[in-house]
Amino acid sequence: MKKKAIQNGVFAAYEYTKKDTYDLSKTLPDYMKGRDTFDDELEDQMPLKPFLQIPFFSGKAPVRTVGYFKGLISFTNSKKDKDPNSAFKYLKEIRTPTPLYLRLYILNGTKLIPRDSGGASDPYLVIKLGKERISTRNDYHSNTLEPGFYRCFEVPVLMPGMILIG
Repeated sequence: MKKKAIQNGVFAAYEYTKKDTYDLSKTLPDYMKGRDTFDDELEDQMPLKPFLQIPFFSGKAPVRTVGYFKGLISFTNSKKDKDPNSAFKYLKEIRTPTPLYLRLYILNGTKLIPRDSGGASDPYLVIKLGKERISTRNDYHSNTLEPGFYRCFEVPVLMPGMILIG
């Protein structure tokens, strides 16, 4: 099947077993040319950092970081005392759930894994967020490993969302 796909020109000179032939970090899409990129959190690029970021570690030697707690912590003598973080002017705003829309732009797929017997795929999009599900299965791209979707989706969200800790 793979040999037939290579003969038909479907495989674009990359092998999925050899990482150096399909490493996407070495390719720069056209829409990113001339733009600044940052290889860290958006908060690290902004001058205001109101939240603590505390790393979680795992293992003994060598210790490795497995995640982060990001938030505000305050201590008081009793429940009746005023919250020390109440002076933080955005605290009430970020605690209040606000209905918003997540706008998701999907431009293209790059070097997808072949799923059809002919060495290509018929890719489509499925977006899931909470109970929302959007699918473009009826509008798939036929026989390609590099589809140009160029779609925008708006999904209603509630930020900061439901508090799950009781």
